[in-house]
Order: sequence, then structure tokens, then C-alpha cells
Amino acid sequence: MSNQPSEQEQRKLWIQLLSIVIVWLAVVTAGFLALFAYGFESGPTGDLRNLSPQSASGKWQLVMAVHPKCACTNATYAELERLLRHVGKETDCQILVFEPEDSVAFSDTQLLARFKSIPGVKIQRDPGGVQALSLGMTTSGCLAVWDPKGSPRFFGGITASRGHEGMNAGSNAVANLILHRSDGQVTHRVFGCPIQNHAMDSDHG
Repeated sequence: MSNQPSEQEQRKLWIQLLSIVIVWLAVVTAGFLALFAYGFESGPTGDLRNLSPQSASGKWQLVMAVHPKCACTNATYAELERLLRHVGKETDCQILVFEPEDSVAFSDTQLLARFKSIPGVKIQRDPGGVQALSLGMTTSGCLAVWDPKGSPRFFGGITASRGHEGMNAGSNAVANLILHRSDGQVTHRVFGCPIQNHAMDSDHG
């Protein structure tokens, strides 16, 4: 007797194999789409109209809120560093660094070290994220900009998506405001982790 499967059994095996491949492709596709969607999922953004005017300083004032363990914010660092290379002489830039009120474990991260390496940038501890929240900043990487007269001009992010560097409307808007004295106020979506994320104990976006 032959041990070879019959034609009907072979057909069933091929159908089963095809079903497995289809299911696998569906799972991979769903995972890819979910990851793609997550990359373009912005965090909550405050309202530029709620930003209070600052005292006139003669320079553009930039304030950014950062969660030092948000991996997405590495791209924000790169964009800020690139931006300040072009406009730094025109600005005063401050970074508000979130820390849980009961811990300073967030004060020594690779991301924070990168921000500290930018010439002229001032690093300010922000226990509990209180200062950030007072400005309406709830997402890491959010930037507020005031012109030399103290009027709020920009509020939002300076990346195109989560963790991705490159040309984007946010950083372009800030550069245009500062270099070309563009008129108006600009907002842009922020891509990053929640500022007040106490549970984040490793560098994940």
C-alpha cells in the first residue's frame, strides 16, 4: 500500500497551509498598521491663546517641557538642536524636565544628557510637572515660543511624528517666526509621552 496522501488529503493540507499564511499576513499587516497609526498619534495639546504674555526680553523665549525617559523625545532633541544652530543667537531657551516629586531617579538619563549638551540651553527641574502644566504642556516635547516683546507666538511640537526626525511644519514655523519675523500665531501637534508619567521606569516612547 502507498503511504502517499491522497489527492483530497493534499488539497486539505494546501488549504490549511494557505489559511495559516493568510492569518499570518493579516496579523503582520494589523501590527504594521497599528504601529504606523501610533507613530502619528499626537498627545494632548494646550491652547496658544491661553499662554500668558511674558516680560519683554529683547530675545525670543523658548520653553520646552520634556519627560527624560520618553524615547520619542530623542527626535525632538535633534530638531531643537538643529533649530538652535540657526536661531540660537536670537533666543533664550529653557527645558523643563519632569521629575516625580518623590524621586530624583529621572535626573540622569541619556536623553537629558543630550539636551544638556546643546550650547546655551538652560535645564530646569520640574518636580511633578507643575511648571509644564501651568503652561498647558501635557506632552513631552511641547514647545512654547514668545517673541522679543513677550507675545506668545508658537505652541506645540517640532517633529512630524513620534520619534522621527526631519523637516516638519512645527520647526519650520518656529524658524520662520524668528528668522523672517513672520506674523501670526502658530500651533502644531505634539508627538510624545505624557509629561506626568510616573510609571515610566525605562526609556520607552
